Amino acid sequence: MTHAPADLTTFARRFGAIGTEPRLRILGLLVSAGVHGLVVGEIARELGIGGSTLSHHLEKLRQEGLVRVRREGTFLRYSVDAEALEELLAFLTTQLRATAGVEGARIAAEGLQ
Repeated sequence: MTHAPADLTTFARRFGAIGTEPRLRILGLLVSAGVHGLVVGEIARELGIGGSTLSHHLEKLRQEGLVRVRREGTFLRYSVDAEALEELLAFLTTQLRATAGVEGARIAAEGLQ
C-alpha cells in the first residue's frame, strides 16, 4: 500500500510531534486516561511539567491532530485522538509488512543462488 505525499507529510509531522520525551509522556498519560481525558492541571500534576512548557507541548500535539481539546468552564480538557493514533499504527504496520516482504524475497532469492 502506497501513501499519497500529503499522507506521508502528515505522518512525518505527527511522528515529529511525539518525538520528544515530554510529548510522548503526555500522550501516554492521555491514552491511559481514556475518552474522558484530563484537564491541564491534572496533566501538570501527574507529569510534573510546568504551565507554559506544558501548554507548548499540548498545543503541538493538538496542531498535529493527536489530541483533542474541549473547554469546560475555565478548564481545558485534553483527550487523545484515537483515530489519529490508529492511522499512525496502520502506517507503521504497512511499512513493516512491506519491509518484511522485501527482505523475505531477498533472502529467498539468495537461497536459490
